[in-house]
Amino acid sequence: MGASYLLFTLGGLVIGIGGLALASITAGAPLLPLELVILLLHPLLFISVILISIGIFIMIGK
Repeated sequence: MGASYLLFTLGGLVIGIGGLALASITAGAPLLPLELVILLLHPLLFISVILISIGIFIMIGK
């Protein structure tokens, strides 16, 4: 039970990091340069989908 919740939580955390980076750009005070955010956004979203999917798969499989 713990591993599935951990993976799901890590996936949500990764989405939150990407959202924070995008929100800071739209607020006018970017934490990172725009080019770097755009470069990292695709891998962050991919990793979050993988982590959340594995977490759900483990929860359903039990």
